[in-house]
Amino acid sequence: MSPDSTLFVDIVIAIAAAFAGGVVAHKLRLPLILGYLAAGMIVGPHLVGIVTTTQEVRELAELGVILLLFAVGIEISLRDLKRFGRSVIAIGVGQIAVTIAAGYGVGALLGWSWEQSLTLGLIISLSSTMVVLKVLIDRDELRSVHGRLLTGLMLVQDLAFVAMIAVIPALGEDDGFSASDLGLGLLKALGVLVVMLLLGPRLFPAVLRRIANIGERELFLLSLVTFTFVVAVVTQELGLSAAVGAFLAGLALSDYLKTPSPIGCVFGVSHLRAK
Repeated sequence: MSPDSTLFVDIVIAIAAAFAGGVVAHKLRLPLILGYLAAGMIVGPHLVGIVTTTQEVRELAELGVILLLFAVGIEISLRDLKRFGRSVIAIGVGQIAVTIAAGYGVGALLGWSWEQSLTLGLIISLSSTMVVLKVLIDRDELRSVHGRLLTGLMLVQDLAFVAMIAVIPALGEDDGFSASDLGLGLLKALGVLVVMLLLGPRLFPAVLRRIANIGERELFLLSLVTFTFVVAVVTQELGLSAAVGAFLAGLALSDYLKTPSPIGCVFGVSHLRAK
């Protein structure tokens, strides 16, 4: 069997397993994403090992995550998030600090070094943006007050992750971490936020409006997909994840794109909201 056909078979197996896992989770009245995760663990290389081209399947799955979070970003109103700005930052920073302290305390009780204890605290202080937002979508709570607050908290955690990337590797080194590397990482994250959340809502819709005026639905859809993946690649190169970049791209366009649902905005799309 050729490598291409093997990859195709693995994709089919992964999709079928996800479907089966989702059905089981639904029957057990659990979030569907738990069924997807369980199915992936079973068919993956660490248990049954049915799926062999794990790296290729993982990369294809990342594309789906990027599109999903772009769609979620569009569903979230940037204006609504701004209303919760100070509260979200205060709660987010507080949650991260308390969780790091708790993890550090657990490590200290276990007799670990301060570097190991701090690493544990940093790791457990973060949540999965994709998992949290997927659960909110499944429960139709994305636009609720707590849904918008959780979305803001996930954004704060993702930005904190940039600093953690610079700190964690240095904890295992004898000469400690470099403050310049940490500052550079934070500066990159701040730059991404300024461009996407301040300039993005003014600049990007103007470009898309010109494309929309052409009158070709396919070109407009293709421009959205291109925009999403370009932003995802840029943010990934700057230290943030590609999925976070896609979410910020959707958020930058959230007040200008009109769509009935997250799936519709990606596969159906939509017209620009008239000013």
